[in-house]
Amino acid sequence: MYSVPTEKEACVSQEPHIPRRYVTIRGKRATAEVWNSIPGRENEEIWLKGVRPIVKLAGEEGESTYSLMGRIHAALSEVGLRRRAQKFVMRAYYLGSYDDVLRLAKDYVEFE
Repeated sequence: MYSVPTEKEACVSQEPHIPRRYVTIRGKRATAEVWNSIPGRENEEIWLKGVRPIVKLAGEEGESTYSLMGRIHAALSEVGLRRRAQKFVMRAYYLGSYDDVLRLAKDYVEFE
């Protein structure tokens, strides 16, 4: 038999909302969800979740799609996200236009 959740049960999120904060990783600015403590761990560790480097958009007319891909790849690699950088390049390589690559890049980095 199926049970229908009550209104209160349906609206409660299982995962607590953690605000994004600016952090510095290897001298580069990024945003991340910072976990100050992990349940079940006694030591003083800080965990970062959802790290997204901050990239300044050049805003130049006629900027190449490949130069945008290179800047995104470099930003991800500089903060230690090399696999994510490679995944971005593999996905972006087959997109048709600069605007498509820019939309994809918004999933990986934040722009100033």
